[in-house]
Amino acid sequence: MSTKRQIVESSGIYFITITCYEWLSLFEITNGYYIVYKWFDYLKQQGHYITGYVIMPNHLHALIAFK
Repeated sequence: MSTKRQIVESSGIYFITITCYEWLSLFEITNGYYIVYKWFDYLKQQGHYITGYVIMPNHLHALIAFK
C-alpha cells in the first residue's frame, strides 16, 4: 500500500522507505541500484544531503536532508 503525504515543511531530515511491488527483488533483477544512485546525485545537485541509506534487493531506506 503506497502512502503519499503533502510535506508542508521546506527543509528537514526525512526517513524514506521504498518497497518493490510484492517484495520482488527488482533492484537486483533490473540493476536498479544505478537508478537510485542517479537519484541521489540529482538530489545532491539540488543542494540536498543523503545522510544515510541502505539498498536491499527489494527495498531501500534513506535518510535525506532536504534544504
